[in-house]
Amino acid sequence: MTQGQETVFRELCKLCEILAQTPSRNVKIKLVAKFLAVLKSSREVSHAVRLMLGRPLKDSQL
Repeated sequence: MTQGQETVFRELCKLCEILAQTPSRNVKIKLVAKFLAVLKSSREVSHAVRLMLGRPLKDSQL
């Protein structure tokens, strides 16, 4: 894992902690959108979304 990947993963972990304690759905949407907007590739977005949903592997990888 590169330094950049570690930073993104660390930020994703922080985001998940914040989301778990945020009751407002609208605030959650804004936080997730802001995080996803800074990712550099569609692959990073896909991986981040899968991790947030608790499904890190594609169905074909199971």
